[in-house]
Amino acid sequence: MNKIISGSLGVLIFAVTGIANATLLVGWQPDVAPITGVSATGISSVGSTATVNLLSDCTLVSSDCVNVNPNGVTTAADAVTSNTFFEFSASADTGLGLDLTSLMFSAFKGGSSGPRGWVMRTSIDAFASDIGDGILTCSPFSPTFCTEPDLFSVDLTGSDFQGLAQIDFRIYSYSPSEVNVLNYSHLELHGDVSQVSVPEPTSLALLGLGLAGLGFTRKKRT
Repeated sequence: MNKIISGSLGVLIFAVTGIANATLLVGWQPDVAPITGVSATGISSVGSTATVNLLSDCTLVSSDCVNVNPNGVTTAADAVTSNTFFEFSASADTGLGLDLTSLMFSAFKGGSSGPRGWVMRTSIDAFASDIGDGILTCSPFSPTFCTEPDLFSVDLTGSDFQGLAQIDFRIYSYSPSEVNVLNYSHLELHGDVSQVSVPEPTSLALLGLGLAGLGFTRKKRT
């Protein structure tokens, strides 16, 4: 894959070679150690107005989960404006880039009432737009008595999610009332890790001379 970056000195082409193939890069709740070349930060709710708890041995999944109470925020739009989120991030080591494919997770609600749902945003556009959303249908209580949580997958194959040095994810939650919670688990980031090779100084110098010559020619013609 080639990544093209435009700058004041023209167009530089960075050769990229994949060193992993659409694999599990890192996971949260329960934590899955990042693969070589990837680092991650844990679940955080700093700046959020939701009550966020990290639970162990969570019902239905029998593992760690993120328990979220949106505290009375009832719609997706209000969840964003009210900052009822939890966040987590992944980054590539120096000289590497993240080429993402998907973020997958499971979720269930703590009771029968609804709607309880989520929207996801990222730092790619400073959390300005939704890249995914969903409604939770599964509850281990009446009337569904489900035994498996809802499964969600957010597509990250677009060009905005390729060749990244770092990405921060936020999942915003909402529910019908102040006592209604949502539970998230097995958050898994999938994709590739690529080696990004920067042009050698000689190549950059030649590019600079070429652009300088072009500027001189244009000036002379003028």
